[in-house]
Amino acid sequence: MELRANQELLEAKVDEPTLVTVGMFDGVHLGHKYLLNLLKNESTKRNMSPAVLTFRDHPQSILRPESQVPLITSLDDRLSLISNEGINFLVPLTFDQDLSLVGARSFVEMLKITINLRGFLVGPDFALGHKREGTIPVLTALGKEMGFFVSVLDVLELEGNSVRSTNVRNSIKEGNMELAAKLLGRPHSFSAKVVHGEGRGKKLGFPTANLLYDNSLIIPHDGVYATWIEIDGQYMPSATSIGNNPTFKGENITVETFILGFDSDIYDVNVRLIFGPMLREMASFSSSNELVEQMKNDISNVHDALNKFPFNHDSFSFLP
Repeated sequence: MELRANQELLEAKVDEPTLVTVGMFDGVHLGHKYLLNLLKNESTKRNMSPAVLTFRDHPQSILRPESQVPLITSLDDRLSLISNEGINFLVPLTFDQDLSLVGARSFVEMLKITINLRGFLVGPDFALGHKREGTIPVLTALGKEMGFFVSVLDVLELEGNSVRSTNVRNSIKEGNMELAAKLLGRPHSFSAKVVHGEGRGKKLGFPTANLLYDNSLIIPHDGVYATWIEIDGQYMPSATSIGNNPTFKGENITVETFILGFDSDIYDVNVRLIFGPMLREMASFSSSNELVEQMKNDISNVHDALNKFPFNHDSFSFLP
């Protein structure tokens, strides 16, 4: 039975020899961008085509389905961000059970045949193949035998932090959106659809957009955040609450955004929520009046919080 990934590689169609990097590239953070820039430069020097192979779903969803990794970026966002770095040869592979059983040698042979592999550019922890048997020393030995080279890039460090997807994930999970933005090179964001909610915000005088998001994505720590919301290319300041509405003894985590100076009907509209800093932790209030007073205070702090958070609308694009 032919591997689905093999067919996906064949459909990519490349004639030139390729310098390849392989990975999940979740978040497409500054470390990834550093690697992609080097990939382009090295490919040009060697008269090769830069090639990026990524995966549609996180390999752990197959290898350890009981322990899912929450994603920083959706597949569409990830592909757009990689393309925006000037990568034209980009193949999202299906990581399924069959691919997980392919050994390092067989995987490399597949790349040699389908995309004319001539070199790998990878990070220091890279490994491929069944049970990660294709470590850098193994690949280097295979390269001498099969006619390709392996170049290893150190992990990028930024202000004492290793720029890794795990560290980005942890910062978002902790509500440290400043650190997440530094590691990503942009504010964290995700796309969502505006749906009907409980209507409590409207009753309290603060109508909110209730956001239906991809539940495979990581959501920041429960709290209230200064945010921007992008609707049809327009960026507007907003205050976003993430949590289970403890004042009303809610059970489900919701994402609700109050858009400053905006009162149009946007139900069923796709938007992008862009995170500035956390304003406060989620809290339970003894009455609706107490909650309303706190909401007024939160909203009054949004502009100051966003003004201190660097964000360039013009350079913030998820369009390839």
